[in-house]
Amino acid sequence: MRTKNNVITVIIMVALVVAPSVSRAAIVETIIDTESEPDTVIGSITFPGVTGSSAAGVEFSLDGFTQADITSISWTLDPSTYAVDALDLNARTGAPTCGFGMDCSYQSLSLSETGYSSGGGGCSYDPESMSGECFEYLTFPTPVSFVLTVPEPSTWAMMLVGFAGLGFAGYRASRRAVA
Repeated sequence: MRTKNNVITVIIMVALVVAPSVSRAAIVETIIDTESEPDTVIGSITFPGVTGSSAAGVEFSLDGFTQADITSISWTLDPSTYAVDALDLNARTGAPTCGFGMDCSYQSLSLSETGYSSGGGGCSYDPESMSGECFEYLTFPTPVSFVLTVPEPSTWAMMLVGFAGLGFAGYRASRRAVA
């Protein structure tokens, strides 16, 4: 009987250790504008792992930009706290070059671990002189911070399994003490 209980205990302990790493879900961070009063949520980003350099698996929403607009990205998260240690994300929408006589404006965004700035460009065209001029603009960086959102479902599930295991162990111990 004691051997059977030991085997069950070992299986539960292995499941508690291995399952969270196997079921690792994406890491969701909320982007907060720390310059506004009070701090305001301005977007979110979901990382598929603690490091990466590809937009594959990244979900992103900030200032009208989405993951489809990402032109380059690389990131590193602290593996124990999931704090954003390093982030370099660039996104762009619209036409990147000016063709005179055409609406060729674009928007750009650059996001790092400490802030983001947006910008863009466009053309001014004078039909009388048949000439045009391209221009670009960039906003001052806005300081941001990243906040890890609610724990992922696998974390809650493993916590519940652990509590159930402790409850079962306590129940078994109390029955053994009575007998």
